[in-house]
Amino acid sequence: MVVPVFRAAEALERCLESLRPTLGEIAQLVLLDDCSESAPVARLLSAASRWPSTQVLRGRSRRGFTHRVNQGLSQVAPSDAIILNSDTLVASGWASSLRLAAYQYDDAATATPLSDRAGPFSVPLGSLADQSAVELQRRLQEVWVPRFPVVPTGHGFCLYLRRDAVSRVGGFSQERFPNGYGSENDFCMRCAKEGFVHVLADNTIVLHREGASHGLRRRFHILRAQRTLKRLYPAYTQAISAWLEQEPLQGVTAAMSDLCPSEN
Repeated sequence: MVVPVFRAAEALERCLESLRPTLGEIAQLVLLDDCSESAPVARLLSAASRWPSTQVLRGRSRRGFTHRVNQGLSQVAPSDAIILNSDTLVASGWASSLRLAAYQYDDAATATPLSDRAGPFSVPLGSLADQSAVELQRRLQEVWVPRFPVVPTGHGFCLYLRRDAVSRVGGFSQERFPNGYGSENDFCMRCAKEGFVHVLADNTIVLHREGASHGLRRRFHILRAQRTLKRLYPAYTQAISAWLEQEPLQGVTAAMSDLCPSEN
């Protein structure tokens, strides 16, 4: 598993706290610091380096999110990989659930979990927005039978990648998407051209604090990535819109809304 890190010590600390009890599900954890130059981040990574099957790689210069992802993919080869943002919260069973989803189809390339903040893969939490990932995962399992729908793309906040797909199309494009935004969509489109599909892991939920590392520059990165994706894949936006028009998450959204009613 690959976790790129850049500053945002508070978010990283919470991520690592949620991740540590689940290490038994992960063969190898690689934490890659993109030259954060942060004493709190350094302390957190130093402590994590003593965990079982955990490796910490510290960059001497800033190379960007996508470079660190590709570095991590090389470190965990030839195994499958999970890319996890350092501003996420996970619960027991999350990695096993992603793996299960990724192998629902012989031609699957990626699997993406549900989340509270992951664009089209988000479900409303309402009055339970402050609940832990552990509690939300338990509740999801109580009310929902997963369907593992095929989706047009994955989401890079938490993405399971099968090694056969990575071997076929290569890693993420550092030249086109150096800051990460859009890199997973580009990867997914390249996979689709090779006949792969992408799966929604609606059997698990991973919480996400968007943009903790990039702050105010996040919007700029997103807009630039959108322009690049539109140029490279003219049908991309239409494919996403067509999928959303089917209201594919209506069932799980309704189930979670019953448990998490909006406050009046």
